Amino acid sequence: MRPGPVMLPTPREWLENLNREACGKVEVAARMLGFKTHSAVSVMYRRHGVRWLSYRDFEYRGEVGTFRAHCLRFGINPSTANAYRRRGNRSDVEALDYYVSRSAAQ
Repeated sequence: MRPGPVMLPTPREWLENLNREACGKVEVAARMLGFKTHSAVSVMYRRHGVRWLSYRDFEYRGEVGTFRAHCLRFGINPSTANAYRRRGNRSDVEALDYYVSRSAAQ
């Protein structure tokens, strides 16, 4: 009996898995692959149309991005929201919720 065909991951799947294994750090991925610099990893992702998810990215209201990107998406000043977050020892989501609710109330 012959074994069935081996299912290799697509380039997209392989790159997404690399991102997870490197915990969102491009430099770590480069070292894992034996590259001297992280730029080769960045080129691979660009070539295949895959977005590198940073360890700073998180999901908020259905979109993935950094704290700054989420602030800009809702028209919040990132510096003000960051100061509010640090001053009260709040999470990113708590600070975003506070400012989004304030802007909706106006």
